[in-house]
Amino acid sequence: MKKILIIAPQFKPIPANFGGVEGLITDLINENEIQKKCHFYIVSKRPNVPITNGFAFTKIIYTGGSLKNNSIHRKYFFRWVILKALRKIVHNRITNKIIRDKKYGIFEDNYFGYYCSKIALKIKPNSIIVFGYDKIHHLWPLIKRNGNDNVFYHLHYCRSEDLKIRNLIPNTIATSKYVFNKWNKTHIIGEKSCVIHHGVDFKKFKHDFNKELISKKRRELGFSEKDFVVIFTGRLRPGKGILELLDAYDYIDDSHIKLLMLGDFDRKSKYEESYELKVIDKINKNKNIVWLGFIPNDQLSLYYSCSNAQVAPTIYEEAAGLVTIEGMLAGLPIIITKSGGMPEYVDDECSIKLDIDSNLSKNIALSIVELARKPDLCKKMSCLSKKCASKFTITNYYNNLLSFLFKD
Repeated sequence: MKKILIIAPQFKPIPANFGGVEGLITDLINENEIQKKCHFYIVSKRPNVPITNGFAFTKIIYTGGSLKNNSIHRKYFFRWVILKALRKIVHNRITNKIIRDKKYGIFEDNYFGYYCSKIALKIKPNSIIVFGYDKIHHLWPLIKRNGNDNVFYHLHYCRSEDLKIRNLIPNTIATSKYVFNKWNKTHIIGEKSCVIHHGVDFKKFKHDFNKELISKKRRELGFSEKDFVVIFTGRLRPGKGILELLDAYDYIDDSHIKLLMLGDFDRKSKYEESYELKVIDKINKNKNIVWLGFIPNDQLSLYYSCSNAQVAPTIYEEAAGLVTIEGMLAGLPIIITKSGGMPEYVDDECSIKLDIDSNLSKNIALSIVELARKPDLCKKMSCLSKKCASKFTITNYYNNLLSFLFKD
């Protein structure tokens, strides 16, 4: 059976409870347990609490944490420390020229890359996918030992990188045509590259809740039967267009048009701390806005079912849009911006697509009011949303991924 080594982002553990790339990897694991086409080996951040997953076709290798409780980690860590110490002792101008590999544009004594190279040496994978681990230069020990012919970078963002570092992993699996074409203009794209649109595990987003349960939940949230509820889900970051969305509600003079916000702040910098204060201040000043903070991914479906439309007002160039698939699954009309690869996921018939310009907040407000006052349009868009979502199943994503990786 084929083996795939996945280098996951080292921010949140797998199995995931937060969506995002970790959620996509978790969905792939679950789909593989059903189809049984390969073995997954996942390098993931260690969780804070013990996890018993019981996967038959996946082994999760946790990095970090206590050396005491991880014999493999302990073994490789001390080997790396010894090698690093020896290099420091003999390091001079001559050996520096020998050790420094200018092909990769950087020389770095990095334990994570060394650890991954040892894992690859042990399991001998047929393919390696770097899923969102953005410090690519840390992986040079893995690439130097393994080569990059069977290594693929899962491309789900648009920010620039050092071209010399990108030489490490030229083969790319992009999440949209937009991001693939953008990188192809300015970066090296390997011959073994393709576009595979994201997929969602539909089982997580069942929407067969009865009307009584939905009405009860809406009452708990403070919504009446007459209210038109627009839902936003995602991280509360500047690039997600949060302030623009909140400004839109300043233009809406209708107490029955509500906003339900699900998501929390990243709090990564002082700038985002000040941004957080601005967002909270605007939320507190508008009684038509309900903010619940973080909601676990497996609980989102009920909140989607309590809503009448979805808005995703991203103002930076987003590679893809998983939340819009979730919204379409719930049969919601979608309001999005023409941001990056997002329009590739949402058909025109089930969405309103807005330009990212100085009139964005006003146009969001006008779009929300239009949907609120045209129930027949919403009903038509709802049916088309479900049809559009059917293209983006995790089963399709899984099969397309394996077909690409293991094609003859």
